[in-house]
Formats: sequence, structure tokens, C-alpha cells
Amino acid sequence: MIQSRKISWLGAGGAAIGLLSPRPSFAVGGGPASPDFTRDILPTLARAGCNVGACHGAATGQGGFHLSLLGYDAGGDWEAIARELGGRRVDIASPGQSLLLRKATMAAPHGGGKRLAVGDPSFARLAAWIRAGAPRGDTRERLIKLTVQPGEILDAQPGRSVALKVTADAGDGKSYDVTHLATYRADSPEISSVSPEGVVRVNSRGQGAVTVRYLGAVTALQAGAAYAPATAAVGAPGLDGPLFGRIARLGLKPSPPAEPAELVRRLYLDLIGQLPPSELAREVSSSTNGFATREDLVERLLSQPEFAEHWARKLGDLFQVSSKRIGAEPAMAYERWLREGVRQDRPLDELVRGILTATGSLAEAPGGGFFRLATDPREVAENAARMFMGVRIQCARCHNHPFDRWTQADYHAFAAVFARTTASGDRVVQKERGEVPHPKTGKDVAPGTLGAGPLPSAADRREPLARWLTSPENPLFATAFANRIWKELMGRGIIEPVDDLRVSNPPSNPELLSEVVAEFTRGGYRLKPLIRAIVRSRGYRLASRSLPENARDERLFSRAYARPLHGVVLLDALASATGTSDFTDAAGVPLRAASLEDALTPSYTLDVLGRCRRDGPCEPELLGGGLAAALHLVNGEAIQKKLSEASNRLESLSIDTLVESLYLRSVSRLPRTEEVAHWRAYFSREGVRREQIEDLLWALLNSSEFAFNH
Repeated sequence: MIQSRKISWLGAGGAAIGLLSPRPSFAVGGGPASPDFTRDILPTLARAGCNVGACHGAATGQGGFHLSLLGYDAGGDWEAIARELGGRRVDIASPGQSLLLRKATMAAPHGGGKRLAVGDPSFARLAAWIRAGAPRGDTRERLIKLTVQPGEILDAQPGRSVALKVTADAGDGKSYDVTHLATYRADSPEISSVSPEGVVRVNSRGQGAVTVRYLGAVTALQAGAAYAPATAAVGAPGLDGPLFGRIARLGLKPSPPAEPAELVRRLYLDLIGQLPPSELAREVSSSTNGFATREDLVERLLSQPEFAEHWARKLGDLFQVSSKRIGAEPAMAYERWLREGVRQDRPLDELVRGILTATGSLAEAPGGGFFRLATDPREVAENAARMFMGVRIQCARCHNHPFDRWTQADYHAFAAVFARTTASGDRVVQKERGEVPHPKTGKDVAPGTLGAGPLPSAADRREPLARWLTSPENPLFATAFANRIWKELMGRGIIEPVDDLRVSNPPSNPELLSEVVAEFTRGGYRLKPLIRAIVRSRGYRLASRSLPENARDERLFSRAYARPLHGVVLLDALASATGTSDFTDAAGVPLRAASLEDALTPSYTLDVLGRCRRDGPCEPELLGGGLAAALHLVNGEAIQKKLSEASNRLESLSIDTLVESLYLRSVSRLPRTEEVAHWRAYFSREGVRREQIEDLLWALLNSSEFAFNH
């Protein structure tokens, strides 16, 4: 095992490279006589930037020299370096004359610029390997784990530097200190930066991730400094324990609890996607005892049919249930199936298995619409990985994933599961034949899990895959759905983006994520138990108003994060506040936008306000209407019509009753004293009463208080 390595050189430092005479000297007991190609040389090339995508690791290489991206194909790279073109890239007799060294040091023209300096450890390592005959080395050893110490750096003050120690485990009892061979990257260098040698410097207050890579393994740690001196964590049950524990550790002060009216509005919008009734808003706003029936309200909302519509729409967005891609009737059957599943609170693992193993008519197995989204088994596999495990595997189609553990073999084994499944007409059927060849070897790949080995033989390959994917053996399933549900209720995921779960993208609060996943698992992978646990937590009840002590926090949930209303929810809120309706059923009965069985029902207003088109990933923060929505609310024809219709019905009310009514219907609270005084003065001016009512309602509907869930 290599414990330490010292390279000494003879010769003048300024001599020409061809005259250098490298003499490696290893202060290692029982270590190898020369650097190992896979374990030492490939990481050295990665550290120098030689096999990255912008250089020789590009799809076609550079300057006629092609290496695999970040060294995922050790055998091919050794052939390219040591054997290709008659071995002209290495000169075993005179290592200093090797093109590999001459170009990297700019002793010979090199389009990639200078990558190594004569005499530095990386140069010495390459030269020592060439002097030893450029051997291929051990091809049996496999890296299975990468560990970094310390696992987290959270200091009281910025300014400290910490040297990392990185250990590679070969899985056979051997482990190596590879700190000097790993590559490092900081995702928030303004908070914590890292040197090529693995020394992390904490630059400012906050928390940022540092990624460590060696060969095909990746790990990460959080590094930063507390916002203020740490405070004593107060013991709290359930989800609140880890949430407030990290807040205290980072010196953040949580915002106070939300006002009762604000909390009721939040619960209604989060659980059923609509505003609370004016009567309830009035009762809560005027109560001096606060909101004493919160838990009863939660249970009532969870049992309402609107809950199933609201949360089935979220699943439909995730699963891309699209009438344009699946067909109108199959899409509506799929939507109804999801709504019934949510209404019954069927476990999500059961729903996902129903999708993955759907066979026969789409009317009888609506989840089979999933197989109409793509025909290429590779694209089907990419959809399954993102939707059901929260991972992006596209990079592994052409090469090992540069920032995750997925290999090219993993990717194609996973894709092979779907090679015999196709959607023919309105049916999902199994073909007799169908394989996925590996792009490098051309040989068919045996079907397998994603990174967890081969699948048992089965007539329908999807059956064992569905069992594995939704089982505890695959923790990504529970993590992905728990993290998504948390985001829907708390404004952001503990891991962001929620469909990019990877070791190089660590959670902002690992302990909190573990507890949320455990809660989801204890609840049998069902929506309602986890939603109930989250909305009953103290963390959910925090106000969205920031304090000086938590104004910089955007990741740790020391306050509620205000969220723009999804276009469907916003349109229903506009209809509720104005007493109008945009949709009706066949009998002319008004419908909420959330009740539409076809999520792509033509609606200019919905398009402008922002809705998921279901033609790709649709995360909530991407659905806001932006400037177009703002202009539509300010002066859109549909909004003006709603204002006019509402004002006609309200003209007969007294000023105080009118103001109170509109505040309750729009922002779900009673107007404050100063607001009542303002509108009394406004209505006392000479003018057309109907137009004044429209102005008041327009001001409320264009306020951030109305357009955000806060």
C-alpha cells in the first residue's frame, strides 16, 4: 500500500527536458516499484486537465489524441498513450523526450497550453511511470469507495484553512491516501474555496459544497462558517430536531411563528390549491385566541376531493401526463388514475410499480402512458431515473458520469430493461426481441439495476426492476419523493435541484433529510403521513418575514420561503377573489382550473400565468409567468373582465363592508386600521363608484401578498 511518495531528481533545474534524468525514490514499505497507471497516472492527467471535456477528454479528442473523459476507460487510455502511433507519445529510453511530457510543459508546441512544470510532483510521477516502461499495471483492482476527512467544515468564523485527507478503498482490504491525486471543486467559492492540493479555505459566512473526485468515485462535504455564534439547540421532536439543530449551529435566529390568518392561507394553498373561505379567514383574523383548531383543519383538508386534484396534478407534472404526447383519452385516464390513487392515499411505490410494469390497454393500465413519452429504451431509462429516483443519468450514455457514480455500463444495463417494451397504439406490449448494445464494444448489455448489479432473469424484465427500484435496497426512491414533497411545502428541497440527487450535490441539512426520508418510509411511502408531519411541524409554521439574523439564509429553512403561486392555483385564486369562473363542465357548472382532467386544456390565461407543458421537467420555480404574467394581471383583457363583473355585484355594499369583503376574499385577512382609513379616503373622492371598486380589487390582485404563498 502506498503510504507516502517522494520523488527526487538529478540534474540542473534549467536543463532541457531531454537531458533530465528522473530517479524516483519511494519511501514506501512494500509499495509498487513504479506508479500504477490506473491508480496514479489517470488521476494525474485529470488533475492537469488533460482528460477533461475541453481537452483530450472531448468526444473526438484534440489534436489527434483522444482520452476517455476523466479516465473512465483505463484500458483505452493506456493504449492511446503507450501504444498508439507506435508508442511515440512515450520514450522509455529517454523519458524526458516523451511527447506526453514535452507538450504538457510546452517544451513542444501544445494547443492546450502549459499543464505541468518540470520537477513538480505530477511531472515526476509521469516520468517515473515512463522510466518503468509505461506498464499497464493491475487491471483487477477496483475502487469502490472514496472517503474524505473531515466530513464537514463549519467554523465559528471565516478565515481558517483546513487540509482534507482523501482515502480510496479498493474493496479488498487495501486503502490508499489519494489526497495528492484527487481533484477538487467548490460550488460556492465565495463561501469556501479549495486549492488543487485539497486545502479548503473558509472565506465567508454560509455553507457551500466542496466536491472531491478520484477516478470514478465522487464525494462531497459542506464547508463554511456560521452566520453568528452558535446558539444552544433546543430539543425538539420529529422533523424539528434536525431542522432547528442546524439553524442553532450556524447561529441563525428563526423567524417567529406566522400569524394565524397567514398560516391558514398557507395550509389551504399547499394542501388543496385554493384560498380559504372568507368566513374562516374572518374568524381566524378576528380571533384573540389564535388558531386553536389547526390540526383539525389539516385533517379536513387532507380528506377533501380538492386535495386529490391538487396533488395528482403535481404528480401529473412530474410524470409528464400529456394529451399531446400520450393522446387525449389515455392522458385523461392516467390523470383519473392518479387522482384516485391520491384520494385513496395509495403508497407511491405501488403507483410507480403500476407505471413501470403496465401492460395491455391504456384504458385498463393508465400508467402505461409512461411508455408513450419515448420509444428509445435509453430515453425511457433516463425518464425513469429522473422521475422515480431523482437522478440525471444522461451523461453516462457516452461516458462515465463526471459528477456521479454512474458508469456507462450502468446506464446501458438500465436501458436494456426497457428494450423489449413498447407502446403500440393504445397498448403496452412486450416484444420477443430487443437489446441495447454497448456503444464501445457493440455487444448486447445484460439488463440490470442502476448501479446495483444485474437483475434476475424474468419474462418481463421490468418486474424485477420495479421491485428493486421501489425497495429499501434503492434509497434513491424514498429520498427523491420525500425531498420533492418537502419542497412543495417548504419552498425548496433539502437537495436542489430535486431531480439532481448525486453525491457531489450534498443536502443542505443531511440530518433533516434523513429524518424526512425516515418519516416517508414509516408512513409506507404515502403522501398524507409525510404531508401531515411537515405541516404540523414548528418549521412549517414559521413566518416568511426575515429577521436581520436570518436574512441571508436561503437554504436552511430558518423562515418560510415565499413562493409564487403556480399558474393553475393563481387562476383559481383570481376566480375565487372575483367570484368568476374560467371553465365549465358539459352542463355549464363552473369548474376550477385544478379540476380539468386535461392539463393542456386551451387557455391563454393559463399559458401566460405559467403552467407545466409536460414536455420535459417542470419544477415549480420554473412555472412562474414572469413579466408576461405581471403585464396580464396589470392590464390583461381577462383580468379586466373579472374586475368589471366583480364590481357590478359589489356596488351596493357600504365602504367598510366592501373593503373588508375584498381583503378577506383576496389576501385572506381583515384589513388593517391604516388600510381601512386609506380606502375610506379614496372612496370619499368624487368618482365613479364602480371604477373605484375595480381600482381597489386591482390593487389587491396585483399585490405580492396575493400572488405569493407566504
